[in-house]
Amino acid sequence: AKHAGVAVPILHYETGEEAISFLRQNRTSNPHSSIGLVLLDLNLPGMSGQDLLDEIRHDQYLKQLPIVILSTSSQPEDVDSCYKLGANAYVVKPVGLAGYLTLVQSVESFWFETVYLPESM
Repeated sequence: AKHAGVAVPILHYETGEEAISFLRQNRTSNPHSSIGLVLLDLNLPGMSGQDLLDEIRHDQYLKQLPIVILSTSSQPEDVDSCYKLGANAYVVKPVGLAGYLTLVQSVESFWFETVYLPESM
């Protein structure tokens, strides 16, 4: 988070299995957790990003988490399928570090300064 110039902590998991395990363990060990947003890359090893999105949306404790999809694809069928599974936003991955830093700063500004999120998150 420090390198991206954002005030919120950013956690990174390599696989969908690691991410869902963390989310479920965190909600169990810390029911008042402040996880406010999931940035989900569709191209994950093992469990696909779409499968992880579906897992989160079918978990009664996690289903309200806002999820922003990151993908290299701008194909309408990919965008449509993610929204049908419950994504809150779909963003085509930027090219280069500067593009990623700008994206992270924009996401932080929108999700943590502009929108109102449920208090139970």
